Amino acid sequence: MENHRQISKVRLLGSTLAGAIGVLTFVSSAASAAPIILMSPSVNDGSFESVASTIQAPTTLVSGWSLTDTVANNGGLLFATNGVLAGANGDEAVFADLGQTTATFPSLLSTGYTSVHASDVFAWSFDVNSWHAASSATLQLKFSASDIVTLATGTAQDTNTATFVTYSGTYTATATDAAAGGLGVIFKVNVDTNGGAVYGDNINISVTQAAVPEPMSLTMFGVGLLGTAAVRSYRRRRAQISL
Repeated sequence: MENHRQISKVRLLGSTLAGAIGVLTFVSSAASAAPIILMSPSVNDGSFESVASTIQAPTTLVSGWSLTDTVANNGGLLFATNGVLAGANGDEAVFADLGQTTATFPSLLSTGYTSVHASDVFAWSFDVNSWHAASSATLQLKFSASDIVTLATGTAQDTNTATFVTYSGTYTATATDAAAGGLGVIFKVNVDTNGGAVYGDNINISVTQAAVPEPMSLTMFGVGLLGTAAVRSYRRRRAQISL
């Protein structure tokens, strides 16, 4: 009779272990299901439409973007309705007539996405056009002052200023990125040495979080581990009795 009771206990603990692993797998998968939009034309002013005027750098927009330029009075935010920005989302774009204009957004972290984790996957895109095919735009993620990741530098490819070229891709965060503690954006438009104004626009950034077990899952998993230990203990006792 005692042996039957021991066997029943072992079966119960084994079932607990299997259930714990099932819960762990389910919750982890659910945690990584939906991308979180961090920047778009309607989120954090990814298309620079928070104002409707041409503004020379240096300046800070109401949405949080800060604009600086390397050649005074030759860069900033361009408002155009004459077809120059026909391919843009709205009438505004970051521009440079000479040198380089840099737009900086301080932080994408919010209540919807509070911190970066290793293996989080960022999907990104941006648009660029210019009067000169070799003028370019560069998109970067700033995790800290010493951890700035360049996602891409894309050229305008042609001289048709009504046609924007879109660049896109993904980036997987590292442990170093996660430890840095921040998540800002740097967007640069750079005029080629041959001249020709350049325009950058339509930044989109989203993140799909790495699967992280929730506290309840970890608790159940711990119960499962206790069950494994009990099974092993029971087997050792049976082996000793057999001897």
